[in-house]
Amino acid sequence: MAHALASARVLRLCARPVVPKRAQTRRFAVRAGRHPRRRPFFNPRRFRVDACKISAPDPIGAQMKARVLVLPLLIVALFPLALADMEPIPGYATTKQTITAGSGPVVAKGDTVTVHATGIVEEGDKKFWSTKDPGQKPFTYQAGVGAVITGWDQGCLGMNVGETRKLKIPAKEGYGAGGFPAWGIPPGGTLLFEIEVLSIKGKGGEL
Repeated sequence: MAHALASARVLRLCARPVVPKRAQTRRFAVRAGRHPRRRPFFNPRRFRVDACKISAPDPIGAQMKARVLVLPLLIVALFPLALADMEPIPGYATTKQTITAGSGPVVAKGDTVTVHATGIVEEGDKKFWSTKDPGQKPFTYQAGVGAVITGWDQGCLGMNVGETRKLKIPAKEGYGAGGFPAWGIPPGGTLLFEIEVLSIKGKGGEL
């Protein structure tokens, strides 16, 4: 009898399917409430952080890019306005712009005019002369008779006492193709003058 029972038990064990060890582990994990899947290839949480890092804008880089893009547009937009402020002088290439309005007598041909003046070479933005510098004094000349360069001579006609005017003088109405090396004015240099009329003397005395 005992032999028969042992034989039956052996038969039952032999008939039971053989379950691989990995499958057993999966089955036990399900019973224990743990997720049976293996760890994913990437961590979703870390992936989201990395994605944010990649997509997050760089404040400094964004500002630099914005400046690089906006600056040329700003220059293009403002350049016509700057040109519009400079008024042409009929018959001449020199242009003028009134910075401060004056009053009273007006500079006319033949008048003796005393001014403060500052001259800059446009190409290098370099000042070459100013009556306001230490050791300098106001400059006096006779207007409209060729005593000074053409651009200055014609650009100051019509100014009032107390008026400040900006002149842009091309080389042909300034110091020409040779420039003025002693003052640091290069050949063909364009000049920017800021001139303030201090007083005007007419043929009959001070106006």
